[in-house]
Amino acid sequence: MSPLKAQRAVNGGIITKGVKIISRNLKYQFLTAINQHFKEGMDKHSAKLSGQMDGTRIFSYADRSNLVDLASGFSEYMKQAHPQIKEVRNITTAHVQGFLATKSSTATQATLDQYGSRFAKLERLVNDSYKSCNVDFHSVVVPASSKCNGKVRTQMLAPSDYQTLLSNTTNTNLHNALVLSYCCGLRASECSKIKASDWHAASGTLKIVDSKGKRSREIKVPQQHLPAVNAVMSSSQGRICDCQTESLQKAFRRQLVTCGLADTYKVGAFHMTRKTYATQLFKDCRNQGMSVQSSLSAVSRSLGHGANRNDLMKQYICCPIQ
Repeated sequence: MSPLKAQRAVNGGIITKGVKIISRNLKYQFLTAINQHFKEGMDKHSAKLSGQMDGTRIFSYADRSNLVDLASGFSEYMKQAHPQIKEVRNITTAHVQGFLATKSSTATQATLDQYGSRFAKLERLVNDSYKSCNVDFHSVVVPASSKCNGKVRTQMLAPSDYQTLLSNTTNTNLHNALVLSYCCGLRASECSKIKASDWHAASGTLKIVDSKGKRSREIKVPQQHLPAVNAVMSSSQGRICDCQTESLQKAFRRQLVTCGLADTYKVGAFHMTRKTYATQLFKDCRNQGMSVQSSLSAVSRSLGHGANRNDLMKQYICCPIQ
C-alpha cells in the first residue's frame, strides 16, 4: 500500500483533487472547499467572456462570507443532531432538509430561500473539490417560513376543531362539505358541484370533473375516511352540497363563531380544511418512505395542481417539510 493510501486508511479522511488529506471536522472540510474556489480580485465579467462560469467560482468577499456562515451553522447542527457524520460526502438531502426545518420558525422566507441557493452552491463546491463526493443538495425543498411579518403563512383546521364543527352544525350542506374537504381535499367550489354519480364505492375513488383550470382528477380516498365519505356520497342522488360556493364559505364562518373558534381562525376560510387534508397526506407519504419531492408532488396532484408545484405546496403543508 502506498504511503498516501495508508495514511487515508488510518485517518479515514477524504482526498481533494489536489490530493490532500482533509480533517474529519465538517466545518473545516466545507471551508476548504470554499477557499479553493475563492480568489481575491477574480473578475466575473472576464470569467463570463472566457467561458469559465461553471458555478464553482466565488467572486466576492460577501459571497464567501455568506457561504462560510451557512457552512458553520450547518456544521454545528450536524454536530448536535448527527454526530456520526464525519465527512461531507456522507451528508444527505435529509440532513439539509432537517436543518432548514429547524430554521423555518425563526427565519424569514427570504432568508430561507437564500439558504437554499447557498446550499446549491456548496454542493457544486464540495463535489468539485473532493474526488469521492457526489452530494445532492439541489433536491432540497425550501420550507415555508412561519415568520412572515408576524403572521403564520399556513394554518390548517385542527382535527379536534373539525370534529367540533362537524358535530355541532345543523347545516347539511356544510356538514357534507366539511367531510369531503377534510377527507378528500376538495375546494369549496368542488364541494358545491360534486354529484352522487362521481363516487365509485367499489374502488373508493371520487372523480372531480372540470374543476379549477378545467382540470379533472380522481382521488383515492384514504382507508380511514371511506366510511364517512361513503355515508356522505350516498346521502343524495344528485348534488351532495346543494348550494353555491359562497354559501358554504359564509356557513363555515358562521359555524366558527357559533363554536367559539373565530378568534383561533381569524381568516375563517373554508380552505383551511383542505390544508388539513394536504398536511396529513404529506405525513402519510413520508411515513411510507417517499422522498420530500415525491411526497409534495403526490399532494399537489391530489389537490388538483399537478406535479412539481413545490412552492405552492409550502402554503398547504402545515408541518415541517423534512
